[in-house]
Amino acid sequence: MFRTRRERGMDTTTIFDVPVNYVLGRCSFGEFDDEDEPTTTTLSVLNVSYVVKEWVGPWWRGACFRSIRHKIVVRDVCLHAKAGQLTAILGNSGSGKTTLLDIVSGRVSGRVTGKVYYNNIECTPDVINQYTSYVMQADRLLPNLTVRETLTYSARLRLPGNLNAFDIEDKVNRVIIEMGLKHVADTRIGGTVRRGISGGERRRVTIAIQLLQNP
Repeated sequence: MFRTRRERGMDTTTIFDVPVNYVLGRCSFGEFDDEDEPTTTTLSVLNVSYVVKEWVGPWWRGACFRSIRHKIVVRDVCLHAKAGQLTAILGNSGSGKTTLLDIVSGRVSGRVTGKVYYNNIECTPDVINQYTSYVMQADRLLPNLTVRETLTYSARLRLPGNLNAFDIEDKVNRVIIEMGLKHVADTRIGGTVRRGISGGERRRVTIAIQLLQNP
């Protein structure tokens, strides 16, 4: 699948899908076809546009002497992604890549038109919370906690309250193994003052926090 759309009236963002095993070689995800995997998870975005308000005029003139205009940040974007693929979004700085991800994950407050579907279900806040997780670009982790403590702390905050301590511990251990963090499970995250786990391991911890919810 290949899509290009004009955004902000000047930049073009390109969206394309590549099977995971093509990019990574030997990969457990494999390549999915409709015939082999009829229940593959899908994400569809149809003609999505995003409009925000901005002030027009010098900043020193004050709100009473400035006007507001509507600015189109993303215009008529379409994409279709399936499980087992890496979906890359390419574009110049400011072309709307992060904004598109924010729209898909329900993190924008402006006016959005178009449709977003998860598994052919139209996107609502409840659907977003059930099916998706969003990994921020920057890792925001507490440097004095270990990997296990970080995940346990997040699990107690994010998972349903009817889970007991044993269930939470079991969930944390399974995510640690799944993300290949067993060898650093009891190592502190670390920061600028005290050295801890590596940058790649820190990124995996951030992803593991989101996987606790089984998105």
